[in-house]
Amino acid sequence: LTKVPASTATTVTLTEPAIATLLAVLIVGERLEILGWAGLAVIAVVRVILAVAPTNADEHPPVPTAAPDNVNAAREPSLQRS
Repeated sequence: LTKVPASTATTVTLTEPAIATLLAVLIVGERLEILGWAGLAVIAVVRVILAVAPTNADEHPPVPTAAPDNVNAAREPSLQRS
């Protein structure tokens, strides 16, 4: 779990109720009303969207650049050249 990104862990955790519901229907013989099936469908659609959505994990953070010498000289008069 320490090597899994937080977004992935959250997605998996939020899927657990749907899996428990499906197992209850398949194994125990529970009956779902239309609202329960609609909720499972919403969870399935969101999972598909999250699976195909582009991520920014491949992007590298911008590399900071050094400020030009004349920026510091303009702020501090003691650094100005004569």
